[in-house]
Amino acid sequence: MPDLDILDLLDEQQRKDVLYAREHFLGGENLSEHITPQELEIVASYYKQQTEDGTSRNIATVVIGPPGAGKSTLIGLINEKCKDAGYEQLGILSDCDELKPKITALYPDKDLDSDDVHRKSRDLQDVLRDQIYENEDSFVQPILGLPRQRVAAFVGEASKQGYDVNLISVEISSEKSVQRVADRLGETRDDQGNPTGQYTDPEWAYDAAAELVGVYDFCKQHLSEQLNGYALYNNENISPVLVEAHNFPYAKNKEYEEESRLEIIRLENNWDRGEKYIER
Repeated sequence: MPDLDILDLLDEQQRKDVLYAREHFLGGENLSEHITPQELEIVASYYKQQTEDGTSRNIATVVIGPPGAGKSTLIGLINEKCKDAGYEQLGILSDCDELKPKITALYPDKDLDSDDVHRKSRDLQDVLRDQIYENEDSFVQPILGLPRQRVAAFVGEASKQGYDVNLISVEISSEKSVQRVADRLGETRDDQGNPTGQYTDPEWAYDAAAELVGVYDFCKQHLSEQLNGYALYNNENISPVLVEAHNFPYAKNKEYEEESRLEIIRLENNWDRGEKYIER
């Protein structure tokens, strides 16, 4: 969209929060390029926490969607319903956003650069995933802002490691992505009222949402031999709407599927791409 000022998509408070974050969250101290023993302990502790109730084996669930799409929310909803219905849950959550607060907590006396914390969290996520592959644990991997070739490479690697790979796509518009990352930034505030929540650059969020358009259809068309099943959700409004699914293990059982649709999916006439669950 030419000549678009991303900040024009935000209300006054959201704009103030983003401008504050750009001034205060960036340009801080950088962490070492190397992974320290203390940082490895973050991975070990997180892995132990994620596996204390046991995990299933050799199932990878890849969840793609732009920032603010509700990937983590949907993962939590599916896990909750699986637990209630006696199903195996999705597995270890391999999400760098889960590691970021642990990294900042490790360095309480440092004013860390937000982008560098993200870099470090990605490095630790790679270590975590190596351990997952080594132990053949099931896991769920949120992915955002990656072109289709890199999504395909990730699916291919998990398949090569012997995993049954399922794909979930959560779609929202670029405008909605920008608004939600701004809301997330302002979820917590300090004593002066300044935002202290998670910061994602809204311009990057806008571009990431645009870049993901067509990735789900590309994966269906070109990765069918590597995918066990797939599902598409839209989360533009209040709750995620299941648009379509094929051989998706978390929508197979009819009784469970109907319960999900009533209590999680809440099918509503709120998206022009599709209003009904379609089994293809």
